[in-house]
Amino acid sequence: MTRPAPVGEPDLLALRALLRAAGLPDDVGEHRDTLVAVARDGDVVVGGVAVEIHDGHGLLRSLVVDDGFRSMGIGRGLVAAAEAAAGARGLDALTLLTEGAAGYFEPLGYQGVARDAVPGPLQASSEFAGLCPDDATAMTKPL
Repeated sequence: MTRPAPVGEPDLLALRALLRAAGLPDDVGEHRDTLVAVARDGDVVVGGVAVEIHDGHGLLRSLVVDDGFRSMGIGRGLVAAAEAAAGARGLDALTLLTEGAAGYFEPLGYQGVARDAVPGPLQASSEFAGLCPDDATAMTKPL
């Protein structure tokens, strides 16, 4: 059974490996103020998510689930854990960038937003400034 859980250094390394395997940036946890949660099957990390906090604004990123564990609700559980952690930190919304998962996030309450309408501190993040292409879809959700 998988469950969102707080992470230690071994979990962070496993999450980075999952991100690389999925072709996603593996710099999770490098921003100074980042909340990270993982899902485990026993002791094995099978998914994860992060929220970077930039001057009071939350950036949801690095959502990944191992191929063998998809379509089991793990991703939704991780997003819910990220939203709860962000809310507990006093954030009022989460923003994300996606190249192909807008259809996944829409039923979770995320709506498209113009990139230039995203708060400046998020636009200056590595995700907006260079990791994601200019045509990636920006989405946001109030918490």
